[in-house]
Amino acid sequence: MATNLTLGPTTSAAATVVAPISTAAAKELMERSMTTGVPTSEFAKYGGYQAVKAAYQQGGGAIDTAGISAADKTKYANQIATSGVGDLQLLKETNTPLTEAGRAAMTANGVTFDAAGLTSAGIPFKKTTDERLSDLTSQLATLQNAYNNLVTTKTTGGNTTTGGGTVNTGGNTTTGGDTTTGTTNSNFSNAGTTGVVYGPDGKMYSSAAAAIAAGVTNYTRTKPVGAIAGADVLGTGIGGTTSRGFMGNDSQVGNVNPGGLIAGQSKQLFNLNPNVKLPSGVANPFVV
Repeated sequence: MATNLTLGPTTSAAATVVAPISTAAAKELMERSMTTGVPTSEFAKYGGYQAVKAAYQQGGGAIDTAGISAADKTKYANQIATSGVGDLQLLKETNTPLTEAGRAAMTANGVTFDAAGLTSAGIPFKKTTDERLSDLTSQLATLQNAYNNLVTTKTTGGNTTTGGGTVNTGGNTTTGGDTTTGTTNSNFSNAGTTGVVYGPDGKMYSSAAAAIAAGVTNYTRTKPVGAIAGADVLGTGIGGTTSRGFMGNDSQVGNVNPGGLIAGQSKQLFNLNPNVKLPSGVANPFVV
């Protein structure tokens, strides 16, 4: 059976048995009446609510929670938080959270005040296990989405590789293996992004980036076989296409054209068809 509480003025009939009340007792009953609530039977012992109120005011009390001490407010707030009965605004004022037991009592008493309503009213409360689980699930989903966005940004942004052994040839995203989405380079399979590389003419570059900067895109990690830096590999000499040797310069000293074999040629060491027949006893030192 529910207990009748008195919160503020009441119209209940006056008690037949009246006991004298002290100022302290009147103060305690009135403060509880303004916060946690008081069973009407306790007022009835002293002649009812109006009699207790008169004794309280005669002792200097005011019908206002502002006159209640901070310590007493905290005491009453803890009672409200556990019982679910009383002035919930006191919980807000003292920052005392409504307990799960208090919330359950409110529900049992027909008071529908869910988490959203408590939050909207600014009343602190302790969440149920289901509510905490729901919050954690939501937080995990948020973190997972943030993680996925970071991974997507990292793997699809500029100058980012997603596979081993790839080469980025300048501002383009490589997608794995030995291919690139930028300029196609069929000879950079093992070039790497650092280390020495060679152009098709055998010229050495300090790195793939240096070769690209020089306009050479078909570089290789290994030096082309038979290539000599500075050589003209596309010239035409005596007897057809030749593989020319190193080109000299105008200040070259010494006999750069052995025996004057090639008339009018003073700047190159060799310009012969590798299969040409030299005079008896003369070897062709340039035939590989």
